[in-house]
Amino acid sequence: MFKDLPLNALRAFEASARLGEIKLAAAELFVTPAAVSQQLKKLESHLNLNLWNRHGNKITLTTAGEQLYGSCHLCFSELKQSIAFLQPHTAYNSVSLQLPDALASLWLIPRLGDFYQQHPDIDVKILTSNDWQTIEPDFSIDVFIRCLPEPMVLDAAYSGKKMFTEHFGVYASPHFNLHNNINLIAMQSSDTVYDSINWTHWLQQYPHPSLKGADLRYFDSEQGMIQAAISGYGLVLASNVLVSKSVEQGLLKALFPQQTLPWHEYYHAIYRSGRERHLAVATLLAWLDVQALAY
Repeated sequence: MFKDLPLNALRAFEASARLGEIKLAAAELFVTPAAVSQQLKKLESHLNLNLWNRHGNKITLTTAGEQLYGSCHLCFSELKQSIAFLQPHTAYNSVSLQLPDALASLWLIPRLGDFYQQHPDIDVKILTSNDWQTIEPDFSIDVFIRCLPEPMVLDAAYSGKKMFTEHFGVYASPHFNLHNNINLIAMQSSDTVYDSINWTHWLQQYPHPSLKGADLRYFDSEQGMIQAAISGYGLVLASNVLVSKSVEQGLLKALFPQQTLPWHEYYHAIYRSGRERHLAVATLLAWLDVQALAY
């Protein structure tokens, strides 16, 4: 069925089109530029199509070349990922975990010492992302932590475990004086969570005369907001999950523990079905289950 496919020529074509230069494609494929050029001419002859516009050392694709490149790149990418998935991990004591940056620095990393005390032979490779919901089709990542609505809808290739939800409350340094001029520490972000979780909504639901006329001070990260509150700069409206370690360590306290804004999504540990059979992945998932019980 596939005996007539010029695979070497297609590899040379995909690399040249992706990199935009024959010399770079040759370096990636560990052959000479002349060999790549020969494969490109062979492919054009095989298809009886002009795939390239040549400009000195630079090359651009014709319309037919663009169409072929899209198909080639997709097929080679899927083949590479399928092979990676079928192969056993070269390091059985290693597991990769991707999660949002704020959750990694404020929730996971302060607890990671507990994991290593229990499992010193397992290495956790932490990867961060600014995305709280999207699951990238990346076969190199064993586990994702994402905040998703219920009911959770996943691609058939993935499975998941619910961990916990969160609510947003007001926190401050234990030494903060409510009688001084008050700053309300706020998040300036395009993330839709802050359309409904913000000081305006909280004060509408829980009016506090002492906060009337307080100044809003904006930060562009959860880490910056929480650190500002720890430093005594003002009151922060923050996730109980993200401040949990700071509260435990006595760096922050909840000022109005019963006056919170709930969030309707849940954190989940997501993994490609079958990965949970690897010992390191199963161990990390079990540890995350225990950490989730705190909420």
